[in-house]
Amino acid sequence: EKKRKQFDNIIPILKQFKNNNVKYILLKGPIFSKMIYKNEFLKDYKDIDLFIFDEDYEKAVNILLENDYKNINLYCYNDKIKMSDTEKLCLCKGDDNYFYNNTNGVEIKNFVRYIPKNKEKILKKHIIDFNVYGHMVSTLDYCFSFIIILLYLYFVFLTYDGFKNKYKIDYLLELIIFYKKYENELKIDEIQNTISKLAIKKYILELSKGMPQNSATF
Repeated sequence: EKKRKQFDNIIPILKQFKNNNVKYILLKGPIFSKMIYKNEFLKDYKDIDLFIFDEDYEKAVNILLENDYKNINLYCYNDKIKMSDTEKLCLCKGDDNYFYNNTNGVEIKNFVRYIPKNKEKILKKHIIDFNVYGHMVSTLDYCFSFIIILLYLYFVFLTYDGFKNKYKIDYLLELIIFYKKYENELKIDEIQNTISKLAIKKYILELSKGMPQNSATF
């Protein structure tokens, strides 16, 4: 019920984004749940993740603020989390300021983990309309969604100790299920070419050298 409320609450915002020509990508959460399990709310997730391109980021944040969303202090950082040229805002509305209990919790960011900023324009070629609980929303196609799961699997293995960590098991199983379910749609050559264009391998190696092994940087 909470997940359904979370999704229903973000739909009016996504419609305003569309009316104001704000390009967004709904990531993870209900998208992966629908793609992998054919059920929008079966997968465990705590918030709604939105990626916004730099040129629309300020406009998107203002739309949320105009709809009574407010910045909240999360992860013991300031309201606006800045990391070099990336930003992440955690916003919610209502009286419940504990982000993960709030059905209006939205994490809005101008980056996708491990994808270099100068390569983000490639994302625009992989945006599709996807039906989630009767609503058409913008997300990434199957090829790029598979890559995103790969990247998050890498992240949790780098970040959390112990193979039995829940996140590791979840992402590993989801990667296997995703591949088995869409192996006819997934073109290995296309995935390899996309990874090459994104320069992900080199970028991840550079990040890994300076990243604490047990710190979720962003």
